[in-house]
Amino acid sequence: MARKPPALTKLAPGDLRIVQDFVNTAANEKSDEQLQSPEALADLLTKSRLLPQGTPLTEEDLKRALDVRLGLRALLHVNSGGQLSEPAVERLDRAAAPAPLQVRFEADGRSRMEPSAQGYDGALAQLLAIVFEAQRDGQWLRLKECGNPGCRRAFYDGSRSHVSKWCGRRCSNFVHGRIYRRRQESRGPSRP
Repeated sequence: MARKPPALTKLAPGDLRIVQDFVNTAANEKSDEQLQSPEALADLLTKSRLLPQGTPLTEEDLKRALDVRLGLRALLHVNSGGQLSEPAVERLDRAAAPAPLQVRFEADGRSRMEPSAQGYDGALAQLLAIVFEAQRDGQWLRLKECGNPGCRRAFYDGSRSHVSKWCGRRCSNFVHGRIYRRRQESRGPSRP
C-alpha cells in the first residue's frame, strides 16, 4: 500500500479549519502578513462563509480581528505546552465583547452557540462559536502551534497520543537539523 506524502500543514476537520486558516494569516518567517487591510479581512471572512459578500469593513474592524487572532494564537500556544499570555487573552476578550453569542437548542435537545448579531460582529461571533464547540468536544486541544520558532503555524494534531509538535515534516526536519548542528558545534572540531 503506497503512503501518501505528508501535507505541508496538518489540516483541522470541519469548521475548525476556518479558525486554523484565520490564525494562520499571521506573518512568520515563511509567509507575509495576510490581513493588511479591511478589504483583505473581508475577503477572508467572505471565503470562509462567515461574512456576506460586499460587507464593508473598517480599520477598527481590522484591529479587532488582529486582537482576536492574537488571543487565539495565545490559546494555541497553551495547547502546545506554552504559557498563557494574559494580555493577549484580555485583548481577545475586549475584541469579542461586541460579538454576542447565545445558546440555541436543537430539536433533539442538544445546545449550540449561535451569533445573535449580523455583519462583522456576527462573523466574529461565529468564529468564536466554532472555538467554543471545539473546546466542548475536545478537538480544540488538538489545534496547536508549530514548535519551529520560525514557523508557528497552527496545525491539527491527529496523532493518537496528541504529542505532535510540528506542522509538517519540513519543520520537524529543520528543528532536528538545527539541534544536531548545535550538538556538533558544542563538541568542537572533529579530530582525525
